[in-house]
Amino acid sequence: MDRTTGLRGYAKRRNQIEVDGVSRMSAYLHYGMVSPFRIAREASADGAEKYLDELLIWRELAYAFCYFRNDLDSEANLPSPRIETIGSGLAGLMCARILSDQGLNVKCFEKSHRVSGRASTRNVEGVCQFDHGAQYFTIRDPFLKPYVESWCQDHHVAEWKGHIVSIDEFGKFRDVAMVQRFVGTPRLESLGIHLSRDLSVALESEVASVVQVSDAYRLISKDDRVLGDFDVVLWNCPPAQVAKQLPLNCSWREELFKVEMVPCWAVMLATEHRWQVPFDGAFVNQGKLGWIARDSSKPSRSKHVETYVLHSTVAWAKENLGLSKEQAIESLVEEAEKVTGVAMPNCCLAQSHHWLYSRPTESLIESSLWDDDNQLGACGDWCGGPRIEGALQSGMSLAGRVLSWLHERTIATSATLVNSSEVIQLELF
Repeated sequence: MDRTTGLRGYAKRRNQIEVDGVSRMSAYLHYGMVSPFRIAREASADGAEKYLDELLIWRELAYAFCYFRNDLDSEANLPSPRIETIGSGLAGLMCARILSDQGLNVKCFEKSHRVSGRASTRNVEGVCQFDHGAQYFTIRDPFLKPYVESWCQDHHVAEWKGHIVSIDEFGKFRDVAMVQRFVGTPRLESLGIHLSRDLSVALESEVASVVQVSDAYRLISKDDRVLGDFDVVLWNCPPAQVAKQLPLNCSWREELFKVEMVPCWAVMLATEHRWQVPFDGAFVNQGKLGWIARDSSKPSRSKHVETYVLHSTVAWAKENLGLSKEQAIESLVEEAEKVTGVAMPNCCLAQSHHWLYSRPTESLIESSLWDDDNQLGACGDWCGGPRIEGALQSGMSLAGRVLSWLHERTIATSATLVNSSEVIQLELF
């Protein structure tokens, strides 16, 4: 801004957003890079009376208010509710990360021994690993793309450029359309670990119930320990688990019963030699299997051993809920050889995992659930979209709703203070 002509018009131009009507000196003053006395002398010489008024009177007023008030960081002046999340999948971690970055006090409780939920990784004897839940993620939302670019630059995420096919008939492979597929590096759960960094996360802490006590919510553990009292409770769990803990007066309680979460069997295999199939990932459109992945083809994975992950179809998983892990392995390995027409090499390791809540059949339309009156919320891939992208969007949505509530609360608190009988007179000069 031209000092000679600009500052003289400061009074008329400073609130016009379409023109450059301010001095742009705030940051320099704040960090002590320029003396306010020098600016005052030069502005006075140019006849910038309104600018001098702002610089000298209002700047001093703000400084004196902050200096003489002892309660600026109290809850009355800067509301900081105690916020708690139950579950640390990617939706919950994204939500907690945003709230924590805004300076809020957030505590996470996770019943497992690790974060990331279904985007987790199984490590076996320090020799090999398997992304046995979510396999990869895509990003279509332009608001999420800058996050992914940042994660890629910091090596928490990388693009998986594997050869992906579709198996519509046994033994026949059809290339699928090329899209950007991302995975955590060096394992899928690396993204969740990154999001949880510096957050207060209590692992192996299963919440059994949420009890309302006076003006707070008390969390009780499975072994009857009190985990703490909180003002805001947020869930990142399957709907059936949320329903068991949610207070009955919550406005969105009935929404939970509209969502069906379906099961899936995952089989993890390690072989000494590569399985001679012409793909790194395959969508299987008939039989017992829904997906086959050469897990070791993903970026930053160990090349000392070949690893594969097989996912069953939902229908087969529903029909075989009571199957033993050994039976699931045998059946799905046999099916993998059948649909590819290629014998599996000898396995040096074989494990399986039964996902009871692998994904929703159909997600709710709302990206998150929030009760403004009771300060209860929920997020997950069953809100907004059944993918990792949907989970991240859901966490962002819930964080936004909490911040919006907090903003309204702050305005109400400020109005109460203004209307209170207590008036403090500050002698500035």
